[in-house]
Amino acid sequence: MNKTQTKATLRRQLLKARRNLSTGTVKSMSDLITERLITSSSFISARSIALYADHDMEVKTEALLLRALELQKEVYYPALCEESLSFYRVRAASELVSGPYGILAPDTNKVCTVSPATELDMVVLPGVAFDEAGTRIGFGKGYYDRALPGLRADIIVALAYEFQVVSGWIPTEKHDMPVSMIVTEKRVIDLSGNRSKM
Repeated sequence: MNKTQTKATLRRQLLKARRNLSTGTVKSMSDLITERLITSSSFISARSIALYADHDMEVKTEALLLRALELQKEVYYPALCEESLSFYRVRAASELVSGPYGILAPDTNKVCTVSPATELDMVVLPGVAFDEAGTRIGFGKGYYDRALPGLRADIIVALAYEFQVVSGWIPTEKHDMPVSMIVTEKRVIDLSGNRSKM
């Protein structure tokens, strides 16, 4: 089995497992994950943060948005334009509208006066599978892999359920961008110091 087939198999298996979660389970695990992130020193010290709008049983992020706004952080969300992501500042949940693939995105009619972000303290992103070295498998479109180098983020955080962190090694390709922290309902994997904290 080659790298592409291995990644496709992992993606298919874990997407199925994620879609089989109940809404109650998603909420309870998301609450635990949110609490771990917002109490981390990385989140507390970050002044500008990019979030994603959860979709298809991903870890929920609305509570992160509300907490970040309460702390007067700059919050950005991605908008898809011509097969690439730009990140726009959002000052309220009401500035998000249904976008491509049915995923909430900044309403460019409301945020068009704000330039897309080019440098952020923290980017919080979703994914389908991760390993403990920070390798990430997304949906296969490569949007984040292309966007991250331009953002020059200090820390890239993946939110995941524990079962999405696979044992062993995920095959990588040259365009794959690793994450620097993985937060699950059970632990924080801090890859900047190569340690796992329960």
